[in-house]
Amino acid sequence: MVIPIPVLGPYTLVVTGGTGRPVEAANLFIDATSVAAAQANTNNIDIGVAAGAVTKGPINPQDRKSRWFNPDVFAQQATSVVLENVRVISVATSAGTLNVPNFRMRVEQGNNPCF
Repeated sequence: MVIPIPVLGPYTLVVTGGTGRPVEAANLFIDATSVAAAQANTNNIDIGVAAGAVTKGPINPQDRKSRWFNPDVFAQQATSVVLENVRVISVATSAGTLNVPNFRMRVEQGNNPCF
């Protein structure tokens, strides 16, 4: 994620992990502008749900009160998902549990997106 910082310029937050073993999450919510995966396996998926009608997963009532929340935008939901080789451009992510083997996070000066 590239973050513009006044006076200092852009900085990139780089998060990596999942090498050797897969990443696992429960009650995962991703507010994303783009998701790509080499393989996606889903259970009970609903595609094209309005964001205000999402019922599966960790729904925080306070999120719906945010000034940025738009109940009419496109969403999808599922009871479970397995994604391989995922690339996500997200605004926010939350999970009840998140297991990331070999997790690394660093901040780099400059505009250095991963993909």
